[in-house]
Amino acid sequence: MPSDHEGNKLSNKTGNPIGPYAESDDRGVHIRALFTELLRARKPLVLHNGLIDMAFLYQSFYAHLPDRLTTFTADLSEMFPAGIYDTKYVTEFELRLTASYLKYAYKKCKLDSSRRGTSGGTEPHVQLHFCQYAGQMSSYVDYRVCPAVGSVEGQTDVCQRFSAFGWCPNGSECLLSHDTDLIILHDEKDLGNKRTKRKRRKVER
Repeated sequence: MPSDHEGNKLSNKTGNPIGPYAESDDRGVHIRALFTELLRARKPLVLHNGLIDMAFLYQSFYAHLPDRLTTFTADLSEMFPAGIYDTKYVTEFELRLTASYLKYAYKKCKLDSSRRGTSGGTEPHVQLHFCQYAGQMSSYVDYRVCPAVGSVEGQTDVCQRFSAFGWCPNGSECLLSHDTDLIILHDEKDLGNKRTKRKRRKVER
């Protein structure tokens, strides 16, 4: 397994430093240290659309990418025995959300969970608590507040491209809304309308 012992140079299975960050540059030291901590923790690894990320980490800090996918996945299972979870896969194939980009998935799941928690029922839900990082660590952590989804006032025309994919070629110059909260509320309204139409059709039959 990789190690950063004796000079902070991460090695592959043969003990030789590999990858584009094998030399002791400042950027490489920080990334190698992070990767080594991930391996040492032996905790579940959660990613979003993380196949390319895992291939990059493997190639840079573990070994050259193998020719066979089975070898790659077997090595990942050895490196992260607690499992690797991809939230994009979950949102697309398990939850079947309307969109699967990270901000949409996070805010939609958070909204659903908060509704279950305040409904007074026994449905499972989660509460999120963010770590209070020390001053030294705060410069490495990009913390962005995601407030609860609420009613959105003002602009109501949603950019369909951003709604579906989480990006828009027009960027900040787009005249339509890129507000994720508004997009979620629109999607829920559309889904509710579709369900109502289905019920009417069943009654008419």
